[in-house]
Amino acid sequence: TASRGNHPDPSTSHGDHSTGGGGNHPIASTSHGDHLTASRGNHPDPSASSGDHPNLSARDHLTASGGNHPIASRGNHPTGGGNHSTVDGTLGSDHILGGDPMTIRLECADLTGGRGSTTAFRNVDLAVEAGSVLALLGPNGAGKTTLLLTLSGLLPAQGGTVSVDGARLRSGRPTAANAAGVVLVPDNRCLFTTLSVEENIRVAARRNSPKPKELLESFPALEKRWTLPAGALSGGEQQMLVMARALIQQPRVLLIDELSMGLAPLIVEGLFATVSRIATDHKCAVVLVEQHVNLALEVADAAAVLNRGNIVLRGPAKELAAAPELLENAYLGIHDAEVDQSSAVATS
Repeated sequence: TASRGNHPDPSTSHGDHSTGGGGNHPIASTSHGDHLTASRGNHPDPSASSGDHPNLSARDHLTASGGNHPIASRGNHPTGGGNHSTVDGTLGSDHILGGDPMTIRLECADLTGGRGSTTAFRNVDLAVEAGSVLALLGPNGAGKTTLLLTLSGLLPAQGGTVSVDGARLRSGRPTAANAAGVVLVPDNRCLFTTLSVEENIRVAARRNSPKPKELLESFPALEKRWTLPAGALSGGEQQMLVMARALIQQPRVLLIDELSMGLAPLIVEGLFATVSRIATDHKCAVVLVEQHVNLALEVADAAAVLNRGNIVLRGPAKELAAAPELLENAYLGIHDAEVDQSSAVATS
């Protein structure tokens, strides 16, 4: 989040994205990966693995659970009983995909939030493991940015909880969230445009942060721009700088809002590859809000679709990518009245 310090334009926002925040944090970032936790519904046999279900189709894996907390994962897939409705209205057996609770880095439970008295999303349950990427998809106005701002503490929650490594965060406290390792990469970048590349990175450094030039290993294109003001950089270079500024804070949770906005496809592909490496190398949980659905699904471990404030579809990213008709229905809101609140675990 933009700090109270000398930000060139702390009032600038894009869409749902609001800036501001206490303390000396140029951005109060939050991490990647919406943690979709195990369902509160009826799951009589959580021990059965996905290997026991060879006949399950991609549609079965991608159904929205009838419980309150279904989870999705690329790892082992313990299942639970009961029936639930898919996005297209057909019925199937509950399929719960599990993650190891010892590795869950970011988790929110029954999270509801918005702006003032207006509710933008409700009863969201997410879980993201360390080293994994969760793609948060959905149409414009679905509440994705507001959810990231709530996870990062920039907006107070109207209900529910957010936890990092099992420790509950105080609602509406961006400084506390940032201290817990939540870093937000905002959609409008919030750079100090008159400061150099090095200064923009150094201003976010902590006591035990790496040296700014060490980040050139991840973003070598910034080396030739090192002494230039951030305002003189291209859009792709500015996005690299924002990511470098986030990394120097050594995030446990990295929340990335619209990384591709205004960038050429070739630049976007390179940045997405970097996001995947960051999750793996730094063992942080990444939540990636993105409109380039196919690119997001390529780098993500799991994905969830938010529409009208509800998670209407979730599952392993590869299986969602193989079921475009389900994604289309989720975006269009077809039969969304028949889908209960869902949650998913993104695992590496």
